[in-house]
Amino acid sequence: MSIPIDKCQAQILPNDARARRLFVTTGALKRIQEIDTVPGTSLKEYINIINSCFPEEIVRFYTPGYSDSLLDRVEAFTPQIPELFTDRVPSDCQSELTMENTN
Repeated sequence: MSIPIDKCQAQILPNDARARRLFVTTGALKRIQEIDTVPGTSLKEYINIINSCFPEEIVRFYTPGYSDSLLDRVEAFTPQIPELFTDRVPSDCQSELTMENTN
């Protein structure tokens, strides 16, 4: 996988909304999240600068493993159902719907 990360991109993206949009839609933002970098290198610095040009949730979305973490949250989520619906059985709801339709 080859993607040129350079000063030019790090300088253009902060000032050009269209370039940022293209960077996302062409898959470039996703690809740079997949690059294994060493902290303190110029490459890591450019990637950090580029990432700072986008909302945090967009960068997170394209970070490897993010979809798995979302699925983990779905599995661990406990819905909070309003009492209005937990005190009734399905037949109660059905009879109310039928009565409303006949009025």
